[in-house]
Amino acid sequence: MTKKRPMTAKEFAAQLNADSVYQAKLGQQTENAARIDKAEAALIKALSSKGYTAASLEELVRTHAPLRREIADALVESLDEVSDTNVREADTNVREAIVRALGAAREQFNVRPLADLFERADSPTLRWAIANTLAEARPTSLSDWIIDALQNPAFGKAREMLTLAAARTNPPDVVNPVLVRLLDELPGHAALALAETGGLGEVKALRGAYQRATGWDREQIGRTISIIARRHQERA
Repeated sequence: MTKKRPMTAKEFAAQLNADSVYQAKLGQQTENAARIDKAEAALIKALSSKGYTAASLEELVRTHAPLRREIADALVESLDEVSDTNVREADTNVREAIVRALGAAREQFNVRPLADLFERADSPTLRWAIANTLAEARPTSLSDWIIDALQNPAFGKAREMLTLAAARTNPPDVVNPVLVRLLDELPGHAALALAETGGLGEVKALRGAYQRATGWDREQIGRTISIIARRHQERA
């Protein structure tokens, strides 16, 4: 059997150029990138007019973090200026960048739009980013909503970060029973949250979960048990 000659770089490029599926995908990626750049540029221009100069959202956070309320409000307002999140991948990417930037906010801001966006988003990574920002922002005004969302399986993997948001926005007597019930479903992350709010009353459930868990989940549960024990000793 004659060995097939490998394609040269020029031949491979010619094959890609003739591939209509590849070209369509490349065109969509180019359009998405342009859309992201345009949306980000408009936001940066609006913030620059208020004295917050930066070349990108990344630079804005790096230069001005922790972000003042005025910046956070402008970021939240910009979420509504991006078209519906389920229409285009680019819109989801823009919103995710804005949401992640909001995680650096110094002062409380209007978080309700984040909850609304979380509920209607199709993107797991966008939901994850929102949950992470809510954990950082600690918005007590959303405490009930966070507890409800945490217990809704339809929200998938993003609930992992909602465990921390729930622990930071609800009193222990409200959130701890919920976290204990989730130790089988979200073992490591429920334990991570209980490290902040848990007491001796939760240790028995944690020990049971420790026996069933493996890997990172088991490691995190063991760490939480140690943190609770140490906290109890310090308070004794």
